[in-house]
Amino acid sequence: MKNRFFLLFLTVLLTNTLSAQELNNFKEAKNRNQKPIKQEGVYIDQIDSLMTKSYERGLFNGNVLIVKNDKIIYQKSFGFTDETKQTKLNDKSIFNIGSIAKEFNAVSIMILVERGLLNLDDNIAKFNFGLPKWSEKVTIRQLINYASGIPRIESGLTIINDEVAWNILRSNDSLLFEPGNQLQV
Repeated sequence: MKNRFFLLFLTVLLTNTLSAQELNNFKEAKNRNQKPIKQEGVYIDQIDSLMTKSYERGLFNGNVLIVKNDKIIYQKSFGFTDETKQTKLNDKSIFNIGSIAKEFNAVSIMILVERGLLNLDDNIAKFNFGLPKWSEKVTIRQLINYASGIPRIESGLTIINDEVAWNILRSNDSLLFEPGNQLQV
């Protein structure tokens, strides 16, 4: 944990130095009616200045959380939840992380396979999710290769919770294509 904080700290200092500008985060925070957290002194001030300038320059939009020794030393939100800029970000904001989840899902599944808790050739009906008959055709391997034929679950800009997603899957009686084959576009 100390190495991570040191690396983050070093990155922040280098980036701050390279920006070649004196930043006055107290004035900027005051203008935004926010106060920077001062638990770690000047380093937190520099982090806040860096993140504020990054946001103002259009380089960053998101939430920042820095933890040291299991204690939050900096937490702040910059910007909006989406491109409509109608809802400001906060520490409860939910992000659509899109395709980045694919790698995490696949690695998690492969860890379970490595531990002998899953088999890539198991069909998903084995896990009793209450899915229709098509679940007997779809294997875990096909899921992680995106060759299952299961239709995408989308709702535009509306956030879908797990319950809604499961209801959509359970009410869908057919697949887009036969599992193992790619959809021909």
